[in-house]
Amino acid sequence: MMYTAKNPQAHHELYFSLVRDIVHAAPSMWPHIENINNQILMGQMYKALKDAKKLINYEKGLLDHAARRPDVRQGRQSNGKPA
Repeated sequence: MMYTAKNPQAHHELYFSLVRDIVHAAPSMWPHIENINNQILMGQMYKALKDAKKLINYEKGLLDHAARRPDVRQGRQSNGKPA
């Protein structure tokens, strides 16, 4: 929405709320988020979208890695107990 909005700042509150949730869940995403934030704050929405695509690819890698772990696939914690 920010990309096509005449006033992208109107969407900042929601965006930064979502960013907090993402970084809380996966702190390793912060460098990607920081790049996106900087582009947004400079009004470089196309560059922010390009960086968002990098974030999506990074997230896919995290999910793929997690899916390969047997304890995750079986719904178990690393201590062998059910999640």
